[in-house]
Amino acid sequence: MQTVFSLHKADELRQLARDAGFEHVTVMRTTKPLKLPPASDFMWQYIHSTPLVNVVEKGTDEQRFALERDVRERWQEFSSGDGLAIEVGITTLTARH
Repeated sequence: MQTVFSLHKADELRQLARDAGFEHVTVMRTTKPLKLPPASDFMWQYIHSTPLVNVVEKGTDEQRFALERDVRERWQEFSSGDGLAIEVGITTLTARH
């Protein structure tokens, strides 16, 4: 799961861009609020859009229910009314080739 968020370090991005032949490389990091569906809905949307679906589908109904219950409990702090609300890091790179 960490792979989705693995390319965010400014120095690493800057070096990758330079190694690829880009110049005038600028990397900016900021945060933005992100609104998501309720925990259970978002969890299943996420699972079905990643390779995790292959593992989760092999589980029993009881295991999937336990997973959903655990996720809802752990994400409770991010619940806000009709969904989840989190701050996400945004990394933007601009450059010229």
